Amino acid sequence: MSQQSSINLNILQNKEDFELEPLSRQAPIFKLSYMKKTLDPPKANPEDLNNYRTVTISCLFKGYNKKFIKQRIGKSTSNYKSYYLNNHKSVNIDAILKGNELPTSQDSNQISITESFSKATSQTMKYRLYILKYLDSYKSESLFRNYYTFYK
Repeated sequence: MSQQSSINLNILQNKEDFELEPLSRQAPIFKLSYMKKTLDPPKANPEDLNNYRTVTISCLFKGYNKKFIKQRIGKSTSNYKSYYLNNHKSVNIDAILKGNELPTSQDSNQISITESFSKATSQTMKYRLYILKYLDSYKSESLFRNYYTFYK
């Protein structure tokens, strides 16, 4: 972007009646209310390239009050996504932002560990053998018998 177009953008964004784009046109992380964008007050002397208008980005995760201050208005959202990945590990932000939100309730269609372990693949067979060797090494007949009959 040329210097003159940057100055023009600063002047446009520093007007009192300037508004952020509607929520429907913002990035999914804002649309889905995981983060909120708030426009900061206009700055004096918008002809100076360093006096660009900024926004404050707030995390809306319950119990958190993280704020990213003095962010450029049209900045990329990858840093906010990284913040969610690192600080809110219980939220699968990648799946949510792609529209593939995973169920979070306990009575969802997720399979249990034993069900996933019972599906025979070469990898799980390898681990089954390790467990059988471990159980056999301790001569725990009842554990071995229960395990063997469950996965037989």
